[in-house]
Amino acid sequence: MGQDKEFFRGPHGGDVVMVSEDCENDDPGACANKTLTQGSELVGKVKCRCAPTWTPAKIPNVRWLDPGHAPSRVLDGAGAAYVSLQDRGPLGFTLAQTDPAKRPGFGRTINGKNVLDVNPAQYLELAQRVLAGDVGHVFAVVELDAALPGWHSVIAQCSAVDAKYWTHVGVYNGKAGAVARNGGNGGTVPYGHTPLALGTPYILEWSSNGGAYELRVNGVLQAITYYQQVFPVGSWWALTPAADRLFLGAAPLAGLPNNAAANMALGQVVIADTALPAATALKARDYLAAEYGVVLP
Repeated sequence: MGQDKEFFRGPHGGDVVMVSEDCENDDPGACANKTLTQGSELVGKVKCRCAPTWTPAKIPNVRWLDPGHAPSRVLDGAGAAYVSLQDRGPLGFTLAQTDPAKRPGFGRTINGKNVLDVNPAQYLELAQRVLAGDVGHVFAVVELDAALPGWHSVIAQCSAVDAKYWTHVGVYNGKAGAVARNGGNGGTVPYGHTPLALGTPYILEWSSNGGAYELRVNGVLQAITYYQQVFPVGSWWALTPAADRLFLGAAPLAGLPNNAAANMALGQVVIADTALPAATALKARDYLAAEYGVVLP
């Protein structure tokens, strides 16, 4: 364990060490005072300053969706499906599903953590957008169930008025991908090079500073292939917020490639409204890897 040490003279001439260490669950009590001896002589105490365990809550304006966090979820009467999931970030918005047939299942786990069990046509929805424009950073823990062609949707933002405008973070033909908006009626589908094995959890990551996309799988930067797709004309973020939607799971909109079906287990999703610094992105990956037992390269 790395420690920051500050030395000062003890009551009997020995050194007393101030130690800064990580504490589990942000519990200052985990840093107990300890004694220092010099030979058989007590020379002082070790004083500890706790450094809280890192979580996505440290990211400014984070949108943090955690299906394994019991206080954030509401289940149906049978305890079998998610009715809603509340953001653990400062905005505190709630995604919900009023149609029982479209609610993601509850009871599935990855590494002991509850996850959304999402089948085609199942999703949670929010009547607003959370990213403004083509800028942001998204992490999602995904375990694919079936080799569906086209899209496995993870995050979709689009217009609910005419179902024509969207951006996407998900899986395209078994590889991490995204739908990027483009001018006119053209759209660009960038996707990575790493095939995702069924039944294996991965940390999928998308980021953009408003220019080029970056895609990562378990932290590995992807060589991107671009596929051109004819999409309806428009850009979803030019619309009023009341006309936008966020979908977690399937994106139930006509015209999306293969209807953007989802068939997966979906763990935590972390959304930042800007491309994160490399050090912060590394902390997010390490956190999610520890939560879900993902081995990073």
